[in-house]
Amino acid sequence: MELTQNLFWVNTPDIDGIKYDYDGGNTIYNSNYKKTGTPYLVYYGDNTYSYGNSDTIAFGFDKNFQLTYAMNRTDEIDLDTVDIEELKREIYRTVQPVIDAQYAPLINLQWLYDWVNKDKFN
Repeated sequence: MELTQNLFWVNTPDIDGIKYDYDGGNTIYNSNYKKTGTPYLVYYGDNTYSYGNSDTIAFGFDKNFQLTYAMNRTDEIDLDTVDIEELKREIYRTVQPVIDAQYAPLINLQWLYDWVNKDKFN
């Protein structure tokens, strides 16, 4: 979530198979991790997110990263049938190379970030 939301501010290195798009939303494409199509994660300025692939399926999330919709090319998918934990693992695999490429901070303020954003992630 935070990576795509702050894509303008984070390190976006040239990684083979990873593309960034800032037109219409902050998007990370990862053609190295393919199931079908090229997976992507996009953040829209209204605190909504979308994950999917270029061929078949898309999932929508709200600002708390709760699943709001799931669609294949033409039909909505029942949200009760979606394995949310597996979906989150797929998202993580898609953006993991960019997370790994971030510089280590001089002073680790992760505890402060966690404290300030505790309601957002719990």
